[in-house]
Amino acid sequence: MFKQLREKTGYTIERVAQVLDISKSALYKYEEFHLLPSPNILLKMCEVYNCSYEEIMLSYKLAKGVYDERRAKKAT
Repeated sequence: MFKQLREKTGYTIERVAQVLDISKSALYKYEEFHLLPSPNILLKMCEVYNCSYEEIMLSYKLAKGVYDERRAKKAT
């Protein structure tokens, strides 16, 4: 859902990464659920995407579920 929030604003990966002061690859990994953003990044995302804390936490919850599922598959 991070990707959908970004696309809703019309921002590119490059622009959001610059504003969040992270690499483009880190943002891509957040959007593809390969990496989970820190609480500080989540708060900055709320501002950049002009969304509520609830929306960003829903996105995080979804991302964490996918991330955890992938890790569990790798462990087996």
